[in-house]
Amino acid sequence: MKIIFAILLFCCTQSFALKEYYSITKSVRSLGMGGANYARSDDEYALFYNPAGLSFYDRDWQLMLNINSSLSSNATSVYNTLSNSQAFSGSTNLSDIVDKISEFQGQPIYGGVGLLPFYVRRRFGVGLLLADTKANIALLGAGLNSSLDMTAILDNGIVMAYGRPIYKDVLHIGLATKILLRAGGKKTFSVLDIAKTTNFTVNPTDLGGAGIGFDLDLGAMWDLPNPPLGLTSRFGLVLSNLLASKFTINRIGGAPPGLVRTLSLGNYTVFPGVLFIDNFHVAIDFAEFSLGGETDPDYGARTGSFFKHVNVGVEMPIHRWLSLRTGFRQGLLTAGIGMHWKYARLDFTTYAEELASGVDRLNSRRFALTLAFGGGEFAPAPITGRAAPVQEALPVPPQTAPKEQPVPIQKPVHPEGPATEAPKKTN
Repeated sequence: MKIIFAILLFCCTQSFALKEYYSITKSVRSLGMGGANYARSDDEYALFYNPAGLSFYDRDWQLMLNINSSLSSNATSVYNTLSNSQAFSGSTNLSDIVDKISEFQGQPIYGGVGLLPFYVRRRFGVGLLLADTKANIALLGAGLNSSLDMTAILDNGIVMAYGRPIYKDVLHIGLATKILLRAGGKKTFSVLDIAKTTNFTVNPTDLGGAGIGFDLDLGAMWDLPNPPLGLTSRFGLVLSNLLASKFTINRIGGAPPGLVRTLSLGNYTVFPGVLFIDNFHVAIDFAEFSLGGETDPDYGARTGSFFKHVNVGVEMPIHRWLSLRTGFRQGLLTAGIGMHWKYARLDFTTYAEELASGVDRLNSRRFALTLAFGGGEFAPAPITGRAAPVQEALPVPPQTAPKEQPVPIQKPVHPEGPATEAPKKTN
């Protein structure tokens, strides 16, 4: 039983009797900035946020492996309690089990893990999603009527994207294509199911179903040619999951959670730095408004107030290798740090997810970490925050060839002086 709970708590990522916005994968760097990234996407996560951002990728190339993990703040204590309890060491005594799980009522448990090997260069990127697992556990009811509600999503697949300028180097567009194998679903386990290990499973396929799906993202960015105060500033617009895939190809079992078609808008502006801070990257998003697709809030349908879609954040690079981040996501504080070296990168973030709103508002504080290893160009030098204004070239008037001037005929000059006439002969 201890092994089962170890796997469960390691592979969990989000709470499913609770209303959470599920995405294919999330950028830890972006989460540190309040989740705002739809006008900033200038790294490998342009594959999942805004493919037009690849047009702004300012390094030669990168080939790296991202190792992603995330946990709710209570996940470690829950695991330690359950794994050290006699009730979960082979005992089938319902009273013991109820006593233990009742300690965690109102404490949703979240955890996640995944791999993302990727290759990115200017205008093009490709990434592989490997075992990108998202799941949630919530305790419902009380006493012998207690039940454990769990949802899990497991994604594997490939994402390719291309972005380029199409108008005077200020309007950029991008397209991302995704082929995903998704497994997952939602299931509720009674106390008796937990006591009988044969009825308790954390396999995403057994929780719902599995299938293959294809989808597209279409993004655009407008780099302001003459922004206020001369600051670097751009706007982003993204239509994500245009096909709202329901993963119907080669389906196994029931239906896994589908994708939500969404519209996102964002702005990104760079302000000059002060003291030891190179510059301030400020981003604000109005993110992920539903345009159809998955309608079940337990599977990530976009419901709730307008303010749950507002993400605001700032990133402060320091001497190329260090970045500090903070922001607000769904009205909740986020903070993060990033460290960059030639062959490795580390990003750490704490953020919170709103799982229920109104009178019964419930938030889940989480910690996320990304370790990246590989090769490629080192991080570029910090920008100054000032954008060079784009000026249209003035028309050049046609030039005519100058008229040829007559060349005066000059008499040859005698080297010893002017020539004299020869004297006439006389008889």
